[in-house]
Amino acid sequence: MRSRTLSDRDIVRKFTAKVNFAPQGESTLTMVGDYLSKLRNDDYKYLVECSKKGVKPDRKKRREYLYSCGLSKRYADSIILANKEQWQLADRTTKDNIKCWERDIFKTKKKLKNASSLVEEKRLRFRISQIERKIIRRKNKNNSVCFGGRKLFHEIFSNPYDEKIQEDWFNKRLFLNFAGEGGRAYGNDIVKYNPDTKEIWLYIPQELANILSLDNKMLVGYAQFKHG
Repeated sequence: MRSRTLSDRDIVRKFTAKVNFAPQGESTLTMVGDYLSKLRNDDYKYLVECSKKGVKPDRKKRREYLYSCGLSKRYADSIILANKEQWQLADRTTKDNIKCWERDIFKTKKKLKNASSLVEEKRLRFRISQIERKIIRRKNKNNSVCFGGRKLFHEIFSNPYDEKIQEDWFNKRLFLNFAGEGGRAYGNDIVKYNPDTKEIWLYIPQELANILSLDNKMLVGYAQFKHG
């Protein structure tokens, strides 16, 4: 097989940015993200309930609920897709964990055959029973997700008065997702960035502006990108 060198197309470039908006702009983004987050959470709870009952989620029913909350088909589908991917990730993680525990049981049973004392044999049998109980509990548990991250969630309990952690937790739980509008000349022209002035313009789609009664749909801020 011929080897080849990496081209520019093979290199994945990641950019991180710190974006600063005026207080009014931050308040607007918080309103949008909080509203979309609530609808995303409601939709995910529906998936969990369907899993408990052993029934297949009804995509039409999910869409109708999101339509009733004022979302268009494009926004409704973006939430449904995001939750589908999150559910699949949780499902893969569960299966990978169970496989890992089953391998641990297999290895521990091999050690059990060569146990040199009753104390060691008792310790290994206890280890096997612990892992088996863990597998049973995980199989009986529905896929769950902690939006914002479990690690940060536990940090809040360890540092309940840390305002920075609280703010980080709140921001990560926001579901900020902006879709283009088919009726505009440049439907996906949601974000504009001027690299010379570092200014960034964010356009809030009309349907979200109407739902939340927003006066200002165009937010202006400053962003500094870092190549990493």
